Amino acid sequence: MSGCVTYGAIGPAITVKFIVHQPAGQQVKRKYHPDMTTIPFNGDSEELPPGSLPKERGPVNFGPFSNRSTFEITNFLYRDAQMPWKKIKKLFDVWAANTLASGGVPSFMSKTELYKFYKLVDAIANSTVPWRSFTVRYTGPKPTTGLVPEWMNSKYEVWYCNSLQLLKSMLDNPKFNGCFELVSCKECNKVGKRRYKNLFSGDWVLCKASKILQEHPKLAGSLIVPTVCGSDKTTVSVMTGGSAFWPMYLSAVLPVAFLAIPKSMHCAQIFDKDKKFLIFYCQLFHSSLAAILHPLCKSMTKEEILRCPDGYYQQVVFCIGPYIADYPEQVLLVCTVYFWCPKCFNHLNNLNDPMINELLDNKDPCVLCFSHGIVVDVVPFTHSFPFTNIHELITPDILYQLIKGAFKNHFVNWIFLYLKHYHGEAMANQIMDDINLRVTNSSNGLVILPALEHWLSGEVVCCFASLINFCYLACHSVITEDNLTKMLSLLEDLHYHCKVLLLPGVCDTFKLPCQHTLMHHIDCICFFGALTGLCSSITKAKHIKAVKEPWRRSNHWKALGQMLIINARLAKLIFFRAKLTAASMLKKTILDWAYHLHAKENTVCNDSSVLSKDDTDYNSHQLMNPVQAAAFLHFQSQALHNQKEDDDSGSMGG
Repeated sequence: MSGCVTYGAIGPAITVKFIVHQPAGQQVKRKYHPDMTTIPFNGDSEELPPGSLPKERGPVNFGPFSNRSTFEITNFLYRDAQMPWKKIKKLFDVWAANTLASGGVPSFMSKTELYKFYKLVDAIANSTVPWRSFTVRYTGPKPTTGLVPEWMNSKYEVWYCNSLQLLKSMLDNPKFNGCFELVSCKECNKVGKRRYKNLFSGDWVLCKASKILQEHPKLAGSLIVPTVCGSDKTTVSVMTGGSAFWPMYLSAVLPVAFLAIPKSMHCAQIFDKDKKFLIFYCQLFHSSLAAILHPLCKSMTKEEILRCPDGYYQQVVFCIGPYIADYPEQVLLVCTVYFWCPKCFNHLNNLNDPMINELLDNKDPCVLCFSHGIVVDVVPFTHSFPFTNIHELITPDILYQLIKGAFKNHFVNWIFLYLKHYHGEAMANQIMDDINLRVTNSSNGLVILPALEHWLSGEVVCCFASLINFCYLACHSVITEDNLTKMLSLLEDLHYHCKVLLLPGVCDTFKLPCQHTLMHHIDCICFFGALTGLCSSITKAKHIKAVKEPWRRSNHWKALGQMLIINARLAKLIFFRAKLTAASMLKKTILDWAYHLHAKENTVCNDSSVLSKDDTDYNSHQLMNPVQAAAFLHFQSQALHNQKEDDDSGSMGG
């Protein structure tokens, strides 16, 4: 089966004839791009025949750890428990005392030997990308008279990882086997309706593939790997000197950089009055992004043979993908004046005009700035990357623009002002307390509707219901064409009913950025798939793991360097554990491993044949020390308990 679709979103119109495939036993049809069906290779860049198995990754062992127990205790203390140095030392002292009392030799005695605990983590090879730094400074004209601003003479240090090496290590991680897409496709249900899930189910990757093949036909059969960048506006500013640091993430979860931000930017007076500083701040941000992502530039037009999580080698092409950001960051990214739309160049007073883009033919800088909100003094970071349009890569944010913005900060506040307008402030506070009590007692957001129905008019309730239903549909992880039709209908109802809130002192206008972004949700879902995968809640959660927790583990003095070391060690342990899991070396519990290891040693010592599970019999006195004896007794009692449960369930079933 096949079908033709014409794309015109990137450059001239491109017609694509799709290959349709329906997996056996499934009600889903997938339409693949015919020229981007990936071809597996071996390690020598030779194509593999169909049905060939991937090349083995090679032997895996516990080195530099002596055995599994050493790795497990290191992983538990450093990564899971995040135990500080003093508590680790106390634990090892108690452990050493117990070992000495039982006649053994402790692994760690002195403080010097205790440092081996960290050296084991640092000795894990070929697992992480090292952190590097570069400095940026102002190179423009300086005042010839008077005091030169401090920011003009300062140097700003940016810490980063090689973005290309970071993506290569992510592709080579066996943990993602079965969880990644090789080919972009259009997925349809049994009635032929389109389904949108991840980024590869939207039209953007298909458009990007067609554009790349149009310029570089030799890249046919390549695996497209788009970057999903994101930055958390929560800066790292405690004990960091003259700059704050803005964490940046690659593929949404991999810390790739800490961008330098002058601390004087936080001073509202300087920010508002000094235009040169504002331009420098914006250009510093974009220049840093361009330098961090520059290693990807060559691999965007020339293929590389890389190993994927499933073990096969693929011909890979990288590209700059969507950027996760809230509205203030979106304005910074697209070089747009505040209160203008970063997607369609609409102004605060003209946010809903569909004809505004026709005015962009005028190239005069003053007209572009004052009539279209484009900052012409800043060069965006995407300027040096092929096939990249920053305005196209901006997506609406569910957390800050939909839930916290349009819903909480706008409509919930408007409801209070509406009640205050009709009932007075004292009564409005009582009503809001009653509404909050009902909502707090249930995790279901729809509970707010019956709570509002008692106090508000039907039109206001309908307005609120339209927004809530729109939010629920937008937060789905799988969105169908029927869902998009419902979202469009709900948006029309919202715009129709919301006029009831246009009252003095309640709501002066709906021409607000967060309200305007609702109009872009449907188009962006078609372009990028379900927006739950491009939500700032992902970077917000990662901020806790990559910034807050490492900062708490540091000594809080010039903490950034310590945080980088902690993040590097955590990444080493995560990657090493993924390798061991893929090699089936962590299948059973640590207690099972210790029991069977000791059973094997006793079998060798007694010069006996390999025992089967049925005739194995071990006594606790055969074990080496009281700790192992206790472990054996626990294992034995647990086995008897499980056997008893099996017998009881069998008798009940009979």
